[in-house]
Amino acid sequence: MKKLLISTVVTMFLFVPVAFAEEVPAVTEVPVVTEAPAVTEAPVVTEAPVVTEAPVVTEAPVVTEAPVVTEVPAVTAAPEVTAVPVATAKPVLTKAEKMAKMKEKAKAQRAKQALEMNAKRKAIMQDAKIKIKAFQDELAALKDENKPEMLAIRTQLRDKEAALLTIRLNAMTEAKAFPVDSAQAKAVMDKAKATIAPLALEIKTLQAKLAVKMTIIDATKKEMEKVVEKAKNGVEKVNDKDGKKDDGKDKADKFKEKMKDLKDKRDHK
Repeated sequence: MKKLLISTVVTMFLFVPVAFAEEVPAVTEVPVVTEAPAVTEAPVVTEAPVVTEAPVVTEAPVVTEAPVVTEVPAVTAAPEVTAVPVATAKPVLTKAEKMAKMKEKAKAQRAKQALEMNAKRKAIMQDAKIKIKAFQDELAALKDENKPEMLAIRTQLRDKEAALLTIRLNAMTEAKAFPVDSAQAKAVMDKAKATIAPLALEIKTLQAKLAVKMTIIDATKKEMEKVVEKAKNGVEKVNDKDGKKDDGKDKADKFKEKMKDLKDKRDHK
């Protein structure tokens, strides 16, 4: 039995692969095996688990370039939260107090409207004054500019009209010396007409020149009159609106009086 064990051990050492040990140590002494340990029953090998198919690995997603991180804005300090004021209850007004308050409000409104109307009137009048002053200055300038020429024209007109009148009077006086419808009387009048004709033409020419000068001045005067009329109409419109508001106030006051009378009658009943 001992020999068998020894030869078994020697055989095992001889057949050990070289890969597991570089050098087999010399067996100096074989230990005495008293009794081989009892070999227990080998464990039952269960069936190996079924290996399932490996999942298909999809293509990795393309990694895009990371966005450039801009500078983080500085965080400002949060504003201090003030305490919320506690809403106080509104005082309950009596009917008389409400009416007084309404009257006071209406009075203030009327005063405001009156100020607005006065302001509108003043604005209209001020605008008209400025424009009228401009026209007056223009008229004065026109008169000053045309004064010498117009004065000369008027002087010539006066002289020529006087000369024409003198010629007529002289011709009539001279014709009286002769019988009516006589050749001599007719000759005197024809002579006067011949002298008067060019003089009359000159007078008409001077009158036309004067008319041209006066047309410019008259046109300026008319424009000024338009401004005055427009201002007058504007003020009247404002007054009409103000009057209508006053009428509305009167109607409202009358209605209030009527309602008050009806209430008094109900209270008496």
